[in-house]
Amino acid sequence: MARGDECDELILLLEGTLGGELVGESGKVVEIEKIHAPGEVAIGVLFSSEPRLPVDLMAVEDVKLLKIPREAFLDILMRDRRVLRNFLTIVSDKVTMLASRFYDVSLRELMEKVANYLLELREKYGITRFPLPMTKEGLSKWFGATRPSVSRVFGILAKRGIIEQDGKIVRIVDEERLLRISHGELK
Repeated sequence: MARGDECDELILLLEGTLGGELVGESGKVVEIEKIHAPGEVAIGVLFSSEPRLPVDLMAVEDVKLLKIPREAFLDILMRDRRVLRNFLTIVSDKVTMLASRFYDVSLRELMEKVANYLLELREKYGITRFPLPMTKEGLSKWFGATRPSVSRVFGILAKRGIIEQDGKIVRIVDEERLLRISHGELK
């Protein structure tokens, strides 16, 4: 599905994973989000005045979709207040997530982005030694940077003794300094 395609159906991802990307005129690719099943696709544009996909969607793995026409879904929303409330919560959470993602992609410097990402993984795994779930190429798309720039940041963090890296395995050595970098306090 391509950016600008009409989106006049509720699209639910039942199986698989989709990647949402923006491709600039220069060819630069920025990964906006990954949608894992079960999940919703472009839910925030369904009832907009111009319901069009805001990003290009690529299947990361085989997917199964359920499409419900907008008017049929509107009938469901009008009949069941609980479904309506859940829908509004999902849309609101998506707007919040996208605003945060936009901030990460556009305003933070790459060092801050990488530091924040590593701290999020530390929180997710609950330990200071963990595997990177993406390649450097995947991370470069995620951060909206080049692969060499991402590798350079990991190298700087390792040289400063903040992290250790062995292939895809990262160990946070100095969590306090990493936190300060993520807040823009250290460069």
